[in-house]
Amino acid sequence: MGVQREGSQDPIWQSPADSRWYAHYQAVEMQRKGERAEEEDRLLDEHGFERSPTEGRRERWSRCEQGSLGRYTRSQAVTQAMKEGS
Repeated sequence: MGVQREGSQDPIWQSPADSRWYAHYQAVEMQRKGERAEEEDRLLDEHGFERSPTEGRRERWSRCEQGSLGRYTRSQAVTQAMKEGS
């Protein structure tokens, strides 16, 4: 469905008139993100991370580390938990 512009490497995506494929694509992406979020939440819980108040638009997580409180963004906490899990 992608149409390649002359001289460009990025496809331009054109939706069909009824847009059904796009609605399906969006539903699949939302499901993937939800499944990934559930798995990440489980991983963070297993490694002692707790959700902290959000600052701005960033989700914050924290946990006690050697007597002090370590603060992380969600992506930092997930990365740390994955390092510790391997």
